[in-house]
Amino acid sequence: MLSNRSRRDNTNETRKSKKQKRKINWSEYNESLVKRGEVLFDTNFLSNWRVELKKMNKGKEGAKYLYPNSLILLLATIHAYLLPYRQLEGFLKVMSTHVKVLEKGTVPDYTTVWWRVVRIKVQELKPALNPKDVVTIAVS
Repeated sequence: MLSNRSRRDNTNETRKSKKQKRKINWSEYNESLVKRGEVLFDTNFLSNWRVELKKMNKGKEGAKYLYPNSLILLLATIHAYLLPYRQLEGFLKVMSTHVKVLEKGTVPDYTTVWWRVVRIKVQELKPALNPKDVVTIAVS
């Protein structure tokens, strides 16, 4: 038979084990969020990437733009309806395997995308969809 003291000790051990925090590997978690954005679609609208960048950078002081507004507008739309910024980075990584202009190493990270999206003048995007519905976005 257990004494009162040993019962209390067992109870304290149980409480201590319940209070242990779960350790999170943040780099793995972050990468898993980025991978959720892996999607494929037609990218012909990016055919004038270099021409658009040349116009955007003409007379610009400071660092030149690396990504055209057409790409940022696409990402802003996808963000408004489908994906958070980390998943947009994953979306671009997959896109880079199919689009020459977005070669690996030139894909912007999600922070860069966020900075550009919040600074660009985008018509108000109001997602009025049920998140469980299938969404089709056409870009011309």
